[in-house]
Formats: sequence, C-alpha cells, structure tokens
Amino acid sequence: MGSFGISGGGETCSPAAQEIQEQVTNVDFDRYCTIQTSSWYAGLANVASGFISAVILLMALLRVRSKKRALKQRSTEGHTNYEPLRS
Repeated sequence: MGSFGISGGGETCSPAAQEIQEQVTNVDFDRYCTIQTSSWYAGLANVASGFISAVILLMALLRVRSKKRALKQRSTEGHTNYEPLRS
C-alpha cells in the first residue's frame, strides 16, 4: 500500500484518490486512472480469449474422437454404400 493508502490495484480512480489529488501535485492521477482502467480491460480480454481457446480445443478433441469412432464403426459394419467421410 502506498504512503497515502492507495495501492496499485486501480484505486487511483477512487474518491479517496480524488481527495488526495489536492494535496499531491506531482502525480497525474487522471493518467494513472486511464492506464489502470485500460489494464483492467486488457486483463478481462486475456481471460476471455483463454476461455474461448479452451472451448475450441475441447470441441476439436471431441470431433477427432467422434471421427475415429465413426471410422471404426464403418470398418466393422462391412457396408460400402456410404459416402466417404470428409475431412
């Protein structure tokens, strides 16, 4: 925690920081507020992209498993009048 009770976790946008602005003149609180807000949204985007990547990977693995199962089933049935599986 900083000397004024403000940690780096985005609290430069808080009402407490606005009260301190009058006492501290060498810190641009608006700039830090903008930077921390941007960082917060970038972090959310990072988490969302990781989640979407995991879902896509899971769907790809399920598709590979189902294609293997379908190929195995067709080879054991002995029927040849089916259209070949597409990639």
